[in-house]
Amino acid sequence: MAPLALAMLLPTSAVQAEKYQLAMKRERKVGDKYIAQVEAESKQTFSQTLNGNKKENKKELVGSMTATVEVLGVYDDGRAKRVAVKVEKFDAKSNGKPVKLDTTQRIIATSSEGDVTYKYENGTQLSPEEADAFDFFDQFLPGQFLPAELRDTPSDKKIFKIEQPREVGTSWEADHKLMAKSLSGDKMTVDTKDIDSEFEFIEVAQFNGKKVAVIDITVVMNKLSITGRDQNEVVLSKGSAEISMAGLIPLDPTCSDGTLNVAMKVNHVGGLQGEISVDVEMDMKAEFTQIK
Repeated sequence: MAPLALAMLLPTSAVQAEKYQLAMKRERKVGDKYIAQVEAESKQTFSQTLNGNKKENKKELVGSMTATVEVLGVYDDGRAKRVAVKVEKFDAKSNGKPVKLDTTQRIIATSSEGDVTYKYENGTQLSPEEADAFDFFDQFLPGQFLPAELRDTPSDKKIFKIEQPREVGTSWEADHKLMAKSLSGDKMTVDTKDIDSEFEFIEVAQFNGKKVAVIDITVVMNKLSITGRDQNEVVLSKGSAEISMAGLIPLDPTCSDGTLNVAMKVNHVGGLQGEISVDVEMDMKAEFTQIK
């Protein structure tokens, strides 16, 4: 059979595999508006054994939030720097105790050098309890399809090796050297050799009438160390973490319509004064709908 005739009989994907440019971050502009619906649950257990005595502290935060987010300021690379959040619905409990927010006014979230501050629009600071609960849900509110740990780095395309279009139905490893550099800082250290990862581009689908990439990402850090913030400089030297992300990522980097599910398990053991163990489990689901 002639090559041309054979090519006409083959599926398009067999002749030329489809490739798409993936973008984990959104290119925001002032005035962007979108609705964020977030469900989240976090369980943390902190235990310390000193001179044979064990103390244990548990913290559980669970709830959901629906909010309208407006971008008020952006970084040069398009990341949201300042957003106004109008909470439409907030149902959260911290260790079984309901946490309330003032839903009559917007909350202004401002990012600066990795830290985020919250104020009500009238200038009033959120109480520590309010800020703690809101901060948990705010991980998704900038509308980025990344966990907070990787959101503030400009090199996410290089980390996930998506500078160039990727083929549907393929999978690959992230750049572990860049990932380790991004995650390591004055409080945490992870070595390249202790990271395993897989980025899977499953298919292209439709969500709210927009083209989205169906992706699945797994990152496992088999060993990491954390230095605490307190004066005793608590060192958790035998740590591990597993992060999985799955979602519908808009192929248009300026579009918000999509979903993201994140599951995280972290365990640390160490300490200079007695043995310290920290276990954290988090599950978060978010859905975004652009309205402007």
